[in-house]
Amino acid sequence: MVERGWDRLAIGTIATFAWATAGGRSYINTFDTGGVATLLYSAERVEVLTSNVEMPRLEQDELAGLPVEYRVIDWTDMFFNGPAWIREAAGESVLAADIAIDGAVPADGLADLRAALVPEEVLRMRALAADTAAALEQVARSLEPGQTEERIAADVRAALGDRGVLSPVTLVATDRRVFDHRHPLPTEKKLERYAMLVTSSVRHGLWCSMTRLVHFGELPAELVAKAQACAEVDAAYIVATTVGRTAVDVFAAGQAEYAARGHPDEWKLHHQGGAAGYGSREYFVGGGHPYPVLAGQCFAWNPSIAGVKSEDTILATAAGPEVLTDTGDWPALATDRGIDRPAILVR
Repeated sequence: MVERGWDRLAIGTIATFAWATAGGRSYINTFDTGGVATLLYSAERVEVLTSNVEMPRLEQDELAGLPVEYRVIDWTDMFFNGPAWIREAAGESVLAADIAIDGAVPADGLADLRAALVPEEVLRMRALAADTAAALEQVARSLEPGQTEERIAADVRAALGDRGVLSPVTLVATDRRVFDHRHPLPTEKKLERYAMLVTSSVRHGLWCSMTRLVHFGELPAELVAKAQACAEVDAAYIVATTVGRTAVDVFAAGQAEYAARGHPDEWKLHHQGGAAGYGSREYFVGGGHPYPVLAGQCFAWNPSIAGVKSEDTILATAAGPEVLTDTGDWPALATDRGIDRPAILVR
């Protein structure tokens, strides 16, 4: 705030609120981006601006023990005059905000501050990754032909929910739809032989993404070849995710591997992932911005070739990248770069 010349800073987005409060949930609607409370920072204090409806839960469940003060208004004023009230609470000062408030300047740079996780956040991310992987692989191993994609998706959400994890993104495709769609929202189509399960899960504000593939019966040669090629591209991305390099470097490594494996244009058909943390992707590669790879920063790459995909959440460390969503109990493909990637589970 001092560096930017801001007297007050209002944090109202769900993601940044969670970062600032060690995982506090300011949402009611999980699909919203703005929450039901705003943090108002000054040099002297942090105030929580919220309604009479939300204040008790925030104080008891989400922000217990944090050195904050509460400023509360009736829910009617919050619903119909919230931004103006925040502006008024900030007084005659330079106000920056990550939500739309008249007269406020954009609070640029907050995503950069949260890019590298501190040790406590790394512990929470490790726990989230372990629970996410266990849940998704549990469902994958329990699949049966005849289940609908919607039923499979519901099972994924339930398995994650049992572990206190939300799944805002739950994608399922079966059979031909695995080849036809890179972002397959589940339908009533019934599983015959082949399924792709995808989740982007969230807990304590942190996001984790992964994909697993399951096939009933012997794998067709086409899938064997594509799965290996996709694994090699994923390995190229992961190995390139080295502290000190940039997102441009990582993207170039993946593009080169696609070409080397005989699929030079597949990267054009689906985004390739990027940095993760307090969003399923804090940024996507491919735009040419040379974001640095930082120690303590998470990434989720998701290369795909029609019919296959490889995706896990990894952590960049000074010693090299670490795959967080590897349970050690899933079949793996060896790659030329020495990193195993998840294989198609044959049932």
